[in-house]
Amino acid sequence: MRKLLPALTIAVVFSYAHDLLAQAPESSYRVRGRSWRAEIDGTIDADNLGIDGTGIDLSGDLAQDDTLNINDISGMVNLRGVGKINVQYWWGKWDADVVIPTTFTWAGSSYTAGSQVSSELDWQVWTFVFEYAVPGPGLTGGTSSLAAQGGFRYLGMEATISDAGQSNSARLKGLCPCIGFRGSMQLAQWLTIEAETNGSFVRSLSGGIDGTMWDVAVGVTAKFSMVYGGVGYRIIKMDMNDNRSNVDLFTASLEVKGLFFEVGLKF
Repeated sequence: MRKLLPALTIAVVFSYAHDLLAQAPESSYRVRGRSWRAEIDGTIDADNLGIDGTGIDLSGDLAQDDTLNINDISGMVNLRGVGKINVQYWWGKWDADVVIPTTFTWAGSSYTAGSQVSSELDWQVWTFVFEYAVPGPGLTGGTSSLAAQGGFRYLGMEATISDAGQSNSARLKGLCPCIGFRGSMQLAQWLTIEAETNGSFVRSLSGGIDGTMWDVAVGVTAKFSMVYGGVGYRIIKMDMNDNRSNVDLFTASLEVKGLFFEVGLKF
């Protein structure tokens, strides 16, 4: 049931939007699935019980494999004369099992150099934005378009590090404002290039997170009837902390980047 929740939520949003503007025959819909095997780099740090944590390098201290598997689904509805609703949900998991080269402190506990350590990082991110076309010559209509985005993002992350005698986790979660832009250009009747960037910053609306997070993606898609597929490149950069989770302070300074592949429907 938990895995079905994102798809059900997007379906409910689309159903509501469809009923709201049932008299708008030109409204259009888009659903998309995307798979991304990306490189991850950066550090995580968890202070707890009054003990300062160590900045842990994911690829250097915890793993030889720095790849992160990310999948996302998204949906968009074009409300004639109003704008667009854009809903995205993506989740990713990174794990490793390695003999650590140095001693470090995580969530109030010490992990000794030479010990076997298992680590795991789980992400879940919701983005809900409203898009409004930016007017201007060559930007709307024709073969190109540009839209401004405004909405919110829910960020959930949990990092767990375990050895033979202990397992400790730190969580970062909260609701943040989100703004950005999305633009597209039709290169041919069946070929389109699209770019999207949005960011979250300052203090969250709920929870205890603050910092910044930027998500940038550029892709090329080919459309055949209602079906389209494409390839692109995406970068996510974040520097956030949470001082109201299960530990005193959890900090994540990460960069994720790499190629993605996508398929979808436009109707």
